[in-house]
Amino acid sequence: MSASEVGARRGEGVLGRLGAALGEASGDDTGAPPGYLRTQKSAPPMAAELSFGSEVAMKDPGAPTKEQSASSAAGEIGILARRRIEAGVIAPIYEEMCKAIGKERAQEILRRAIRRAAIQSGKQFAASAPGEPDLLSFQDIQHLWTKDDALAIEVIEQGPGKFDFNVRRCRYAETYREMGLGEIGRLLSCNRDGAFCEGYNPRIKLRRTQTIMEGASYCDFRYRFEREEKEEERG
Repeated sequence: MSASEVGARRGEGVLGRLGAALGEASGDDTGAPPGYLRTQKSAPPMAAELSFGSEVAMKDPGAPTKEQSASSAAGEIGILARRRIEAGVIAPIYEEMCKAIGKERAQEILRRAIRRAAIQSGKQFAASAPGEPDLLSFQDIQHLWTKDDALAIEVIEQGPGKFDFNVRRCRYAETYREMGLGEIGRLLSCNRDGAFCEGYNPRIKLRRTQTIMEGASYCDFRYRFEREEKEEERG
């Protein structure tokens, strides 16, 4: 067996451990993607709520009342806290991946794995959204990602077709840097943003030119809800 084949097999092994470890860190042993958490083993499946670049609080798809929702929200694990737990699990695995297959390939595998999980979580969350999962319902869950003062956001414009805001402070970036993971913070967090939209509703598009995670003074999030071709023809 060639050296490259050995490296590839070792990389696959570490990636398998990465997925298993993330499931364990999220309290889930079912193979669900990161952030798909069950509060109790006997509880029914809950919908994973992923972030704009950050992830997760739990929401019962069938919760019918505001009182129940408020009660549930009070006990939710904030996305920032979840990210810290996941990062602590990922760090040693990432180090092993770098040793086995090199930093470039390790980061590419991590990027693909996180992106795939974000798309899947977006689909799960869309399935639990009230009505059509559109840009308005997307805006309604913004508070999940600012929980625990995780983000300081300046909203510029929001509506059914547009959602523009700047992030002036990002504690996700601060957390990763404190943990010595600033180099891959963009993969662990920012990498999820556009991917989540693909799963939630492919008509939601994100344009972003800079992030705090990569050294900018603020992140510029610009979401658009694309019109369907038939709507454009009628217009």
